[in-house]
Amino acid sequence: MDYIVNERLVEARKARAMSQETLAYALGVSQRDLGLWKNGHVPLPLEKLFDYMRVLEFPKGFFYQEKWERV
Repeated sequence: MDYIVNERLVEARKARAMSQETLAYALGVSQRDLGLWKNGHVPLPLEKLFDYMRVLEFPKGFFYQEKWERV
């Protein structure tokens, strides 16, 4: 996963004022898994990216565009 996606995972979580603990619970993973994905140490499975989009209510484009413009 590229750097932009990793950055956006954190940005989306913070935008929703969600703790890592709450997000991990909602995704059904450990906080350690979140950290490994966020830091790029382990690739984020595609199905978990879709879970991120669903849980945080962000569109796919947010995670892949360098510059995000709100409409």
